[in-house]
Amino acid sequence: MRASRLVGLLGLLQARGRMSARQLARELEVSERTILRDIEALGAAGIPLYAIRGCSGGFELIEGFRSDLPAAGSPRHPPVPAGPPVPARPPPRGVAGPAGRYPDPPEQPRGRRA
Repeated sequence: MRASRLVGLLGLLQARGRMSARQLARELEVSERTILRDIEALGAAGIPLYAIRGCSGGFELIEGFRSDLPAAGSPRHPPVPAGPPVPARPPPRGVAGPAGRYPDPPEQPRGRRA
Protein backbone atom coordinates (compact mmCIF):
# COMPACT_ATOMS: atom_id res chain seq x y z
CA MET A 1 0.00 0.00 0.00
CA ARG A 2 2.73 2.47 0.84
CA ALA A 3 4.34 2.21 -2.59
CA SER A 4 1.07 2.95 -4.38
CA ARG A 5 0.41 5.83 -1.96
CA LEU A 6 3.85 7.31 -2.72
CA VAL A 7 3.19 7.03 -6.46
CA GLY A 8 -0.24 8.61 -5.94
CA LEU A 9 1.29 11.43 -3.90
CA LEU A 10 3.84 12.07 -6.62
CA GLY A 11 1.10 12.03 -9.25
CA LEU A 12 -1.01 14.54 -7.32
CA LEU A 13 1.92 16.93 -6.96
CA GLN A 14 2.72 16.60 -10.68
CA ALA A 15 -0.87 17.14 -11.75
CA ARG A 16 -1.95 19.88 -9.34
CA GLY A 17 1.23 21.60 -8.27
CA ARG A 18 1.45 22.93 -4.71
CA MET A 19 -0.75 21.11 -2.20
CA SER A 20 -0.92 21.27 1.58
CA ALA A 21 -0.50 18.24 3.81
CA ARG A 22 -4.20 18.53 4.68
CA GLN A 23 -5.24 18.46 1.00
CA LEU A 24 -2.95 15.52 0.26
CA ALA A 25 -4.20 13.64 3.32
CA ARG A 26 -7.80 14.18 2.27
CA GLU A 27 -7.11 13.00 -1.29
CA LEU A 28 -5.18 9.90 -0.23
CA GLU A 29 -7.41 9.16 2.79
CA VAL A 30 -4.58 9.06 5.33
CA SER A 31 -3.50 11.28 8.23
CA GLU A 32 -1.44 14.44 7.80
CA ARG A 33 1.35 12.77 9.76
CA THR A 34 1.43 9.93 7.22
CA ILE A 35 1.75 12.51 4.43
CA LEU A 36 4.69 14.13 6.22
CA ARG A 37 6.41 10.73 6.53
CA ASP A 38 5.72 10.02 2.85
CA ILE A 39 7.09 13.43 1.79
CA GLU A 40 10.24 12.66 3.78
CA ALA A 41 10.51 9.24 2.10
CA LEU A 42 10.15 10.78 -1.38
CA GLY A 43 12.86 13.32 -0.56
CA ALA A 44 15.16 10.56 0.70
CA ALA A 45 14.55 8.69 -2.56
CA GLY A 46 15.82 11.68 -4.52
CA ILE A 47 12.51 13.21 -5.63
CA PRO A 48 13.14 16.99 -5.85
CA LEU A 49 10.36 18.48 -3.75
CA TYR A 50 10.27 21.23 -1.21
CA ALA A 51 8.00 22.77 1.39
CA ILE A 52 6.67 26.31 1.33
CA ARG A 53 5.65 27.81 4.66
CA GLY A 54 2.74 30.11 5.31
CA CYS A 55 -1.01 30.15 4.87
CA SER A 56 -0.77 29.44 1.13
CA GLY A 57 2.14 27.04 1.52
CA GLY A 58 2.38 23.35 0.94
CA PHE A 59 4.56 20.87 -0.88
CA GLU A 60 5.68 21.27 -4.44
CA LEU A 61 7.94 19.55 -6.95
CA ILE A 62 10.81 21.53 -8.41
CA GLU A 63 9.66 23.13 -11.66
CA GLY A 64 10.26 20.96 -14.69
CA PHE A 65 10.51 17.66 -12.79
CA ARG A 66 8.54 14.83 -14.37
CA SER A 67 8.37 11.22 -13.28
CA ASP A 68 7.76 8.23 -15.53
CA LEU A 69 5.57 6.71 -12.84
CA PRO A 70 1.82 6.88 -13.54
CA ALA A 71 -0.49 8.31 -10.94
CA ALA A 72 -2.22 5.38 -9.22
CA GLY A 73 -5.91 5.34 -10.00
CA SER A 74 -5.71 7.72 -12.95
CA PRO A 75 -8.00 6.89 -15.90
CA ARG A 76 -5.06 5.83 -18.08
CA HIS A 77 -3.53 3.73 -15.31
CA PRO A 78 -6.08 1.95 -13.11
CA PRO A 79 -4.86 0.71 -9.72
CA VAL A 80 -2.95 -2.55 -9.84
CA PRO A 81 -4.51 -5.30 -7.75
CA ALA A 82 -2.42 -6.33 -4.79
CA GLY A 83 -2.51 -10.02 -5.73
CA PRO A 84 -4.44 -12.99 -4.44
CA PRO A 85 -5.71 -12.75 -0.88
CA VAL A 86 -3.52 -14.37 1.71
CA PRO A 87 -5.34 -17.15 3.54
CA ALA A 88 -5.89 -16.33 7.19
CA ARG A 89 -4.18 -18.48 9.75
CA PRO A 90 -6.43 -20.15 12.27
CA PRO A 91 -6.34 -18.49 15.68
CA PRO A 92 -4.22 -20.02 18.45
CA ARG A 93 -5.43 -23.15 20.23
CA GLY A 94 -8.67 -22.72 22.09
CA VAL A 95 -9.53 -19.31 20.62
CA ALA A 96 -12.95 -18.97 19.03
CA GLY A 97 -12.94 -18.43 15.29
CA PRO A 98 -15.68 -17.34 12.89
CA ALA A 99 -17.39 -20.73 13.03
CA GLY A 100 -17.04 -21.24 16.76
CA ARG A 101 -14.17 -22.93 18.54
CA TYR A 102 -11.43 -24.49 16.44
CA PRO A 103 -10.66 -28.03 17.54
CA ASP A 104 -7.36 -28.58 19.26
CA PRO A 105 -4.86 -30.49 17.14
CA PRO A 106 -4.53 -34.16 18.02
CA GLU A 107 -1.90 -34.96 20.63
CA GLN A 108 1.19 -36.57 19.21
CA PRO A 109 2.39 -39.72 21.00
CA ARG A 110 5.37 -38.95 23.16
CA GLY A 111 8.23 -41.26 22.59
CA ARG A 112 11.49 -41.66 24.39
CA ARG A 113 14.17 -39.24 23.44
CA ALA A 114 17.53 -40.61 22.55
